[in-house]
Amino acid sequence: MRTGPLPHASCALALLLLGASAGAQTLDARGLMTAGTGDEAAGRAAFERGVGLAERLQWSEAAEAFEESYRRYPRAATLRNLGLAHRALGRFTSAIDELGRFLREANPAEGVRQQLQGLIDEMMVQLAVITVSPSVESATMAFDGVALEALEARAADPGDHVLSATADGYARTAQTVRLTRGEHRRMELVLQRADGGLASRWWFWTIVGVAVAGAATATVLLLSTEAPPNCGSLQLCLSP
Repeated sequence: MRTGPLPHASCALALLLLGASAGAQTLDARGLMTAGTGDEAAGRAAFERGVGLAERLQWSEAAEAFEESYRRYPRAATLRNLGLAHRALGRFTSAIDELGRFLREANPAEGVRQQLQGLIDEMMVQLAVITVSPSVESATMAFDGVALEALEARAADPGDHVLSATADGYARTAQTVRLTRGEHRRMELVLQRADGGLASRWWFWTIVGVAVAGAATATVLLLSTEAPPNCGSLQLCLSP
């Protein structure tokens, strides 16, 4: 589970969005709008749809539209809008990556660069950082499905994440970890042996069963071989 949108920033983010004209356009190496050619119609349509959704503050749908646009026709302008949409949704790690790539690829005007860099710096402070030490040195770990090395400091969005691990001879373990904004957490992930220890082995219970049966038999034999009481002629019984 991710953190929700940031209502107080939504309107401001909408103003930062790069709009699209009705005609087919793209960005040159300097990030300037130029006439576009080729197979970009589907990407442009998705881009324009995303801008419209963002203007209505429908950030989740806008992000999906920008993702589709970039997949169909990658452009730096799309990265900018996608990053702004992800920031509004609290998906800071994605937003930082996308806005950073926009700054590197588009080389925008200094005013735009400073504005976007300010947003990146703000989000960096919001990120949580988690460092995990597995109880089994050879364990293979994953954080939200992405490989995680032991003692690696992993930046993550605030919210719920899934931490899992496997190792030979041990049961797979998975748990939900909830991180808060700006938190730095170090934790140990404990793995349990796959056999669960001695008590889960079939031969252990076989031996225990035989021992219990033997004890019961011995008890019966002892009781059945006890000497009868000596009652004598007066029928006053004395137990041995």
